[in-house]
Amino acid sequence: MSLRLDWLKYAVWTLIAVTPNAQATAGEQTDYEVFIARPTISNYSIQPGKPLPSNWQSGTTVRWTACRNEREPASFVIQARQPLRGVDVRISELRGEQGIVPAEAVDIRAVAPCFRRITDWPASVNWLLVHDPNLIKIVDEPEPGALDAESAVARAYVKTTVFTRAPMDAETLQSADIEDRRQFWLTVHVPQSAPSGVYRGSLTIECQNAAARKLAIELTVPPFDLLPPEFEYSVYYPTWLEGGDLKADNASNYPVLADAQYLAELRNMAEHGCLNPNIYEGPKLASDGTLDFTHLERILALRRQAGLASGPLYLNGAGPVVSSTKIDPQQAQANVRWVREIIEWAKQRGHSEVYIMGQDEATGAQLTAQREAWQSIHEGGGKVFAANYGDFASLVADLLDLPVLLHPIHSKLDKLSLLPAEQFLSFTAEVSQAVSPNALLTPEHRKTIRTVHKNGFKIFTYMDALSGYTLPDTHRRLRGLALWKADLNGTMTWAYTHITQRPHTQAGRVDWSSIFCFVLRGNEQPFDTLAWEAYREGYDDARYLATLRDALTKAKSVERHRQLLFDTHLWLEGITPDADLDQWREGMIARTAQLLE
Repeated sequence: MSLRLDWLKYAVWTLIAVTPNAQATAGEQTDYEVFIARPTISNYSIQPGKPLPSNWQSGTTVRWTACRNEREPASFVIQARQPLRGVDVRISELRGEQGIVPAEAVDIRAVAPCFRRITDWPASVNWLLVHDPNLIKIVDEPEPGALDAESAVARAYVKTTVFTRAPMDAETLQSADIEDRRQFWLTVHVPQSAPSGVYRGSLTIECQNAAARKLAIELTVPPFDLLPPEFEYSVYYPTWLEGGDLKADNASNYPVLADAQYLAELRNMAEHGCLNPNIYEGPKLASDGTLDFTHLERILALRRQAGLASGPLYLNGAGPVVSSTKIDPQQAQANVRWVREIIEWAKQRGHSEVYIMGQDEATGAQLTAQREAWQSIHEGGGKVFAANYGDFASLVADLLDLPVLLHPIHSKLDKLSLLPAEQFLSFTAEVSQAVSPNALLTPEHRKTIRTVHKNGFKIFTYMDALSGYTLPDTHRRLRGLALWKADLNGTMTWAYTHITQRPHTQAGRVDWSSIFCFVLRGNEQPFDTLAWEAYREGYDDARYLATLRDALTKAKSVERHRQLLFDTHLWLEGITPDADLDQWREGMIARTAQLLE
């Protein structure tokens, strides 16, 4: 049975470079070239002043395939042969036989180069998404202390990324000069009302000192809607809401946000599929011995306003509940009472489960010392989650409801910390082997995962990979295909932003823990990165998988498409974690559409 459908004939690849534009004049060809990414999400980074990676090809057509209410990226590069002045990019509406997708459905940003930590060593790399290309630049000024540092690594920080003005982005793409090369990022958000079919339009590149040029754009909307994924998408979110009671030795270094910025970040997470970040605050102990949920209520109200999930709550702080050290019987009784109060409060707000965090990354005796505390949490009706390196399986597997397992690729990447940044960005064989998506398929890890599920518990992964690693394909793969193949329940990596990453409010140096952050905090809104875009693509891969599996179930229930059912089950079984992700997505789209016919 053929899987080629008429409506899919233009969507063989999510994004593809096609034949050169025959209408381009000699002058246009001389002024600049356009290169299109295939695939869009790749581990091969663009470095200023270096040749483009091999996944960039000369072309004139950009194509997306995306379901209703899905966001899908594409990217192209303008390579100037001479400096271009006042470059602007405009999108037309997309028209099809079924109707119109408005131009506003496509968001266009520039991918700004940043000088940042890659391994322990720094380098310049395209990374941040901005509407105003003039907002961020790299200057030849050493970072503070670099010149006087003892280590060669510290002295290598000879450049600095700076905000040229207050770090508030524009709402739409701004024109800017291109001295040599600039990358653009296009994200289509398909309207929920768009009928399935093919829509076409144009992208116009305009310059003050060069002829305008058009690229064709094409959007294919499949004849089905996406279901939610079968996995949970979380992240460590070490952030406090203004007006709380942050108590820590270095509390002044921690990020405390006003409601508006807190809400903006939650909305940004929701747009990227991260629907249940953990919460670093809990209830307070009132003078009468009961719990005061006033501050936590504000946080939940903002989460609801942002459209976050109403599923389990993951509390990194639970007020007076002691969850991470050895406790005495008196504290155990208090824990039971307070946890029951938290559970009742959460259920009234639509959260059926509450997980309270144990000691972070504890091993051995420190891990087992928490048994009484965890038992008291269970007695109160709560559950426990904690990041762990793996020894939980032999020590506390009966009590740890949600181990957040350190992904084995983190240790492998950590061993490459002294690898020169240029080698890492070139994605050498050494780096490729370190991020193998098969790392959790070893007998040892499979046994650990089976043990967790046998106990009726869930298991997530952690540092899969650290959010700021310049490995977009890996971020996508480990949050979609590899989650499924390893039989995991979700992901909770470090971190949306690092625990000391406060908002930037003024022009000047970008003080950024870049390897630990999915986004860069601005004055009002976060700035997305290529890794954060890849997180969403992994989430969407999981939505396509859930939709296909549902289509299989429905076809089986009505005894239709028997041969296709058999072929698709074999096909899914044969997919490996290192498969071509765009081809996998394409196959799921074609099979789902045909199963639902």
